[in-house]
Amino acid sequence: MTSNPPDSVLVYVGFDRIGDGFLKLPLVRGLRAAFPGARITWLAGREDSVYAGVLADLAHGLIDEIIENAGIGLSFGELFQGLSKGPLGGRRFDLIIDTQRIFWTSLSLKRVPHDAFISPAARFLLSSKKPAKGYQFPKTMQRQHLDLLELASGRDFPTPQTLDLDLNKDRRAEAARLLPEGPEYIGLAPGSGGPPKCWPLENFIELARHLESQGRVPVFFLGPKETGWIDEIRNALPEARFPLQEEGVERNHGFLAASERLPLGKGAGLGFQRFRRRPHVRRRRPAAGHPLRGHSAEKIHADDRQADHRPGPGFRRPGDAPYPPRRHRGGARTGY
Repeated sequence: MTSNPPDSVLVYVGFDRIGDGFLKLPLVRGLRAAFPGARITWLAGREDSVYAGVLADLAHGLIDEIIENAGIGLSFGELFQGLSKGPLGGRRFDLIIDTQRIFWTSLSLKRVPHDAFISPAARFLLSSKKPAKGYQFPKTMQRQHLDLLELASGRDFPTPQTLDLDLNKDRRAEAARLLPEGPEYIGLAPGSGGPPKCWPLENFIELARHLESQGRVPVFFLGPKETGWIDEIRNALPEARFPLQEEGVERNHGFLAASERLPLGKGAGLGFQRFRRRPHVRRRRPAAGHPLRGHSAEKIHADDRQADHRPGPGFRRPGDAPYPPRRHRGGARTGY
């Protein structure tokens, strides 16, 4: 790799959901810190990116260009096609950073003309620069990405313990209006980036009933693909709040990070709460390849030991009897 700083950097992701967007922010900010003079292009090869939508404010000034649905990473047949007609036709980059590990996708991306190529696929087989012998992939996506940035830049980028989202004053004022001071709010995020990650909706509802019995106010954070759940939740919980579905919120503010006190959701959807020092609980199923995968076991994570995390009757722990299968009206459950 050349010792001169790159003038152009391309970063490949398959797509970004809201949870992904928050977890990738250290990479986005690190890119600008590592390459302050470079034109940084964020390439979503398979779908779209929240940095071009609801999280655009957080990426402002950090990413110069976002290309969505670029057609890279969709099928093996891409390897036998040219790039002349796509969004990358005729372009060249000083540095390409591939954030995923599927080998043929990395091969497809490598067709883009470049000087240096950083990719973890096949243990960095295609990469212009490789980590030291004995390198072990970190368990978290965030640390994996920062390791790639360190490899590309030659600089250290520690994992942040907190992350200031620096929301503008208008959004803070809107959050205060939607959830005024006084009640103790509990944020619930039942959605996810994919159906396998979703805890059953009826269990969120049962938990919310228990929270109401304790004098707390359940606040449901629903994405645009989850609005079909509102009637079911409202019928069971007439006092529940839905701040993102209030009149004018989506039109005026897009995604609104309201000031909830104890969010509960799937792993990444409210991952930003860890950075904001909000006590929170994460519910997630074991990842693919985990020995408990397929046995209806679940992992419960309490990320603030000072918070009251005593669960209600609908809250399952590892080892509890599995939930009975449930058919969802209207098709599969989807998230962001």
